Amino acid sequence: MQNDTLEKFLDWPEPSELSDGPSECLFNLQEAVERATHHAQTYLFAHSFDQLERTEEAMGATVKLAVARLEWLLDDARQQISGMFSQDEILLLLNCYQGEFLTPDECQRMASTLCHDLGIELEHYRESGISDLVDKLRTLTIPQRMALADALEVSWHSGQPVKQTLADMAIELR
Repeated sequence: MQNDTLEKFLDWPEPSELSDGPSECLFNLQEAVERATHHAQTYLFAHSFDQLERTEEAMGATVKLAVARLEWLLDDARQQISGMFSQDEILLLLNCYQGEFLTPDECQRMASTLCHDLGIELEHYRESGISDLVDKLRTLTIPQRMALADALEVSWHSGQPVKQTLADMAIELR
């Protein structure tokens, strides 16, 4: 592999290379990927084996395997969060994030981001009307947070009713 194969594989095309310029959705996704590129680089560097061809095809296959593993983890986590959230709680989170794509680091701050969005000091959230939701967010495991973030992104961008989108993802509302 040339040194630039990994860098080329991870790079997004420049806006001028995209047809008609990026949509706002693609722009938001690109920004999220740029904020999380170090995670992808770490994974790909750790899975760049001497016995494996170091080509774009090998990098693509490595990424596909990683995506397959991620989907399996998300399926399991979706089952775990199914029935945990009400439609109103999901709508509150959708309003907070409004089409953003959440990086792994941002998933760790969902409770504080929601409080900040609503003008609630995190230290005083127990006195607010969202204390149950904040408690849920704070107790989620990392895979559960990733599944929730994924569900919020799909719900926002699918154009379908939230309840239907979540049901398609095997996530039931409370």
